[in-house]
Amino acid sequence: MIVIRNFGPDDIASYVQLMAEIDEVDRLGKAIPLEHMKERLGQPGYHPKEDLFLAEADGLLVGYVDMVRELEIGRIIIDGAVHPAHRGRGIGSRLLEIAVAHGRKLRAEVVQIPVVNRMAASRSFVENKNFALVRRHWQMSLT
Repeated sequence: MIVIRNFGPDDIASYVQLMAEIDEVDRLGKAIPLEHMKERLGQPGYHPKEDLFLAEADGLLVGYVDMVRELEIGRIIIDGAVHPAHRGRGIGSRLLEIAVAHGRKLRAEVVQIPVVNRMAASRSFVENKNFALVRRHWQMSLT
């Protein structure tokens, strides 16, 4: 059974591990060391206990959805993923539903999800959830 719940302080190490395992497959550079994650979760204006939702199966984290509030411009930005061994089971859909409902509760007008072009399954997922491509971003790696 999959349980979706809010992030708590005791989840940091498991969350870092989940991100690392997802990144081994997806190669998006989201895996970061524990100390960096602690800094990120403590940033001003960020509310991980309210805006970070975790999917858990048999006591293990298997997915997440994270929101960044930009309510002054009416938007939330969502990032999330499901562990490769647990994909295709509706976990991502449930996480997204919860994040969108939370965004509505916060009175956001728009939800944005950045998707890397080479992630065909992710593109298809958001398209099937009625998201529309708005613009593309160019980025340069500094490392």
